[in-house]
Amino acid sequence: MKNRTLLSVVFVMLFALVLVGCDGLRKEEKKTQQSTDTVILTKGSQAPDFELVADDGIKLTLADLKGKKVYINVWGTWCPPCRMEMPELEEVYQEVKEKEDWVFLSVASPNDEGMGNNRTRDVSKKEILEEATNLGVTYPVYFEENHSFLTSYQVRSFPTHIFINSDGTIANYGIGALNKTVVSNTMEQVK
Repeated sequence: MKNRTLLSVVFVMLFALVLVGCDGLRKEEKKTQQSTDTVILTKGSQAPDFELVADDGIKLTLADLKGKKVYINVWGTWCPPCRMEMPELEEVYQEVKEKEDWVFLSVASPNDEGMGNNRTRDVSKKEILEEATNLGVTYPVYFEENHSFLTSYQVRSFPTHIFINSDGTIANYGIGALNKTVVSNTMEQVK
């Protein structure tokens, strides 16, 4: 009976972690007030432009993706719900990778010198890519610099999911681990 109760408590805690995601993106104290010039991300609002960098140094901006529907998964190697959902995200990627109107990618915040992500909990680009490979991920992994993506997109928990319409507006934005069905259904609503 004692083992059953303990198992129930562990299950509830794990379930709550999956629903909420990993909080506390940065090692430093969280800011409790938003700047007055911070854009509030809501459905239909303009998605902030971004500049991400691939492992080979090639940069990617939202402007480069003009006219495309975009799905972005923001994750960390230290985040159990992030790693848990990645095989299902890979299944979705396999279904959409040939569609010319879709871009499917992920964003991580490496701690490499020169990247400017001095408050990240994550590891180097190399270790991030190794973790993605170990999880069977073949979709593109991009990296932010100077915490610019996490700041612009107000990422407060991992994983975070961002869906952007082809006109550059936010279609949907959510936190916590998602499964294949939820991601696929949400992608169907992106215009």
